[in-house]
Amino acid sequence: MKTNPGRTGLQHILSTLALLAALLPASAFSQVPLAPNTQVPLSPKAIGRFVQPLPLLDVQGGPIVTSAATSLAVTMCEFPTNILPLGTIAPGVQTSTWTWGYSTAAACPTTPQQTYIGPVVIAQRNVPTEITFINNLGTATSTNVLAYKFSIDQTSTGPIRSASTA
Repeated sequence: MKTNPGRTGLQHILSTLALLAALLPASAFSQVPLAPNTQVPLSPKAIGRFVQPLPLLDVQGGPIVTSAATSLAVTMCEFPTNILPLGTIAPGVQTSTWTWGYSTAAACPTTPQQTYIGPVVIAQRNVPTEITFINNLGTATSTNVLAYKFSIDQTSTGPIRSASTA
């Protein structure tokens, strides 16, 4: 086999991998099992728009809690939700995304929910409603919301500069 004298071994391997990637169907890559808490970059064009119905209120058979109570406890939790449409990652597969949301249940959900939206309060004029919010979100080290865990807040430190531009 003739090799290009100007091409390094790494360049040869990379060009071979690029050729294989071009020849294999995209579905071959979507079937690869991922480690827990792995982020998968998605093209916005790969996410279907307006393909899922909006979640309904529980009085209509949906997942959003309605409450006419005059006293209500709402817990801010972290739990998986089915945000992406069915089949976004692989045909027929429903993936869940860790989100921060609201729950009126005694404990935070541990299974994927249909929505992260909190309860709808049905209030009456001149009747006070007392809502107690309970923060059960955890910390940056305990979160499964990777965009929060690995983000950098530039509002307090300004943009990151390298030593050569400082």
